[in-house]
Amino acid sequence: MGKKDGVGSNPNEALSKGDTAEALANAMNNLDGRFEDVVSDAGAAAKEGLKSSYVNYAEWRMSFIKELQVHGQNLSENLKAGAGETKKTDDDNTNDFESSRRGLSRSVNH
Repeated sequence: MGKKDGVGSNPNEALSKGDTAEALANAMNNLDGRFEDVVSDAGAAAKEGLKSSYVNYAEWRMSFIKELQVHGQNLSENLKAGAGETKKTDDDNTNDFESSRRGLSRSVNH
């Protein structure tokens, strides 16, 4: 993530991406209910011969809509967990590798 001049990731940037993913996941809350309402309204306005097509379409797509909601939440959780583990690894190794940093022309993970 972020800068392309090093190895690893920036935990702060990863956490920010996790926050963005969480906002998107939250925007998808009740997406299945809203989808069902829209399709139901469209079906109610349809000509008599087409009403069942809307019901069939809603049933066909509903599992995908629910799966999308779960994927959005999982993405957020995974990004945040990865950011936390990256920060923990950096913190755990700060002292161990401090002497190796001398002489580098750039910061590491900053």
